[in-house]
Amino acid sequence: MSADEGWTRVKRKSRQNPSKKTQIAKVHHLPGTFAPRTHGLLRPPESLRADHDKIRVQWLDSPAHEALIRLVDSHAQDLQIDKAVCLGIGTFDPEDGGWEAKRAAYVQLCALSTLTSQLEKYSKRSIECIFQEPIFTDSDKSFLTSLGHRIVSSPAAYSLIDNTTLLLAVHLYRPIYAAALKLNLPAIFVGTGWDVWDT
Repeated sequence: MSADEGWTRVKRKSRQNPSKKTQIAKVHHLPGTFAPRTHGLLRPPESLRADHDKIRVQWLDSPAHEALIRLVDSHAQDLQIDKAVCLGIGTFDPEDGGWEAKRAAYVQLCALSTLTSQLEKYSKRSIECIFQEPIFTDSDKSFLTSLGHRIVSSPAAYSLIDNTTLLLAVHLYRPIYAAALKLNLPAIFVGTGWDVWDT
């Protein structure tokens, strides 16, 4: 079967450790392009909403949902958050149709909804949710805007981050974190911890 048929060939790694220079280069290297899928069957926003609604029911019954509420209640009651910026959530309609990738995007969306609704109880104001994801399809954008969210093109979201922002940015490349945190630090950051990165 060729690599063109949707399969990825995994090559065995050498047991030798690469040089420090090689490791650093890999950490800082971004893929050449991030672009939305424009071919193949694209699911309509209504189908994405139906998937979201199913996963949301499961999320609301999960221990993770309750733990997230307790975390906000114990650590964020005094914060004044007026917006949430979500970077790199992924598409809700991946090209390969992979359920795990879709589910991860939906669970992050549900977690963001839990965070913002709990924070709104304390701040007594609505929190705008802003999404930046270069691979969003038109269906992704329509689905999110139907939920009342705003979509911005990269790098617009970076300049929106300030001390009244909840930043949700899970499993992104280090240069994206650097760009997001360059101007201001958010009030709350949900993402990959600093201990993961080589410094």
